[in-house]
This record gives sequence, C-alpha cells and structure tokens, in this order.
Amino acid sequence: MIIVEKNADVIVQLLYAAGKNPYVRSKHINVFLPFADSENKYIRLAAVSALSNIDDLRAIKGLIKLSKDRYACVRDWATFSIGRMSDLDNDEIREALYARCTDKHYDTRMEGISGLAKRKDEGVKKYLEKELTDWTPYVFDSIRDLDAKEYLPRLEALLEEVESDPENPPGLYWLSHLKECIETLRCCPRDS
Repeated sequence: MIIVEKNADVIVQLLYAAGKNPYVRSKHINVFLPFADSENKYIRLAAVSALSNIDDLRAIKGLIKLSKDRYACVRDWATFSIGRMSDLDNDEIREALYARCTDKHYDTRMEGISGLAKRKDEGVKKYLEKELTDWTPYVFDSIRDLDAKEYLPRLEALLEEVESDPENPPGLYWLSHLKECIETLRCCPRDS
C-alpha cells in the first residue's frame, strides 16, 4: 500500500480511516510512519490514529516521536495511544510516558501518568501526588490501576465531603470514577 495523494485533507481522511480499519496490520506501518514527520499538524495527528491500533514496537516508536510534538493535541493523543491503548511495555515506552508526566498540557500529562499506572509503575506516584488537588477521572483511574490503597482514606474523606455538601450538584461527572476507585481499593487484595 502506497499513499501518493498530495491533498492534505484527503491524506488526513485516509489516515483516520486506516486507524479505524481492523485489517490494518504491522505490515502497513512503513506506509504511515513518514506522516509523523509531516509539516502539517493535522496530518501528524491523523498519523497517530493510523499507528494507534497496531501493537508493534515500530508503531510505538512513531507514536513516541509524536508524543514529543510541539502541538498539545498531537502529544496528548500519541501519549494516550502509547499509554492506554497499547499493552506493550519496555524501558523506552516508560521513558516516553515519564517524559509526559511533566507536560504543561494537563491531558497529556495525565495520559503519561495513566499509562504508567496501567503498567503498575510505582515511581509514577510522585507525579500523581501533584495532581491530587484536581479530582478528575484520570486521577481516580490511575489510583485504581496502581492499586494504591494508601490513598483510600483520602478518597473516602472526599466522598463523604461531596455527599454531605448540599452545594454539590448531583451527578458530578467524576463521582462515579471516585466510587469505583474506592470500591476496587476496598475489595481487592493487593497483588504481591
């Protein structure tokens, strides 16, 4: 497969379509990798989509490059793809995720933290600790994925505070994540 199209809008659509195509495999990686170097940020973002569903270290290397992009949206989606969509794990992947843990863009930073939490990397707790003032699904899901039971008292206190405050609107968007995190930490023994 060779993409000879020159129109950027068409290339973007082709890359997004490839990202949704279940028949795209490792043999197609070399078609998509050159788009990670495009001058066009929309093409680079679409390249993330094309590379995201291929669990192959060559695709991950392209995504790692894109996780360093100057545009936050590209970094965010590339980091999400490396961290949460892929189950691959090695030092290079963890290094790339750690590099995003200090990103100025919140979602990108949290995707780095989430990816490390998914991999049960205890070192990510120092970055997670800095995010505990922002109660978001990212934070609760990362704590749950780490099985970080030491946070349970703080989470239970937060839940009690939220539920007893009549000023809090019902259906806070993150409340279900908090409850799920607490339930998981309470019921499941920690793996040794």
